[in-house]
Amino acid sequence: MSGRLYGGVAIRRITPDLSGRRVYLAGFGRNRVATGVHDDLWVRALALSDGLTTVVLAAFDLIGLFQDDVVQILSALPDHDVTLDGGILASTHTHSVWAGYPGPMGAGPRDVRRRSRGSGLDTGPGGGGDH
Repeated sequence: MSGRLYGGVAIRRITPDLSGRRVYLAGFGRNRVATGVHDDLWVRALALSDGLTTVVLAAFDLIGLFQDDVVQILSALPDHDVTLDGGILASTHTHSVWAGYPGPMGAGPRDVRRRSRGSGLDTGPGGGGDH
């Protein structure tokens, strides 16, 4: 071991496009539909390696991640020549993000893998939320 620590960062916007479809919000209340974009939603990642061991920390601006989402994300890494020895995938758990499912009862990040641009969602007057 050389005593060096290598690092890398990545950021990607993950908000769904609101045009032409209803986007339901996760969190408190039911049937909350986004009326606009307030702030960008992001996934941010930090990779660290000493040359022998590599770990990644990633934070998603989502209400949460399901186990099958985590498994799918981690299983895609070898396709990008990434080998991990450990890592943490976490969510900010904000209650004003898209639910990730079609329909009003969604509560997870199913669309996150398909999103490449993003922002926070504003529910409009009286809609509440974490802005």
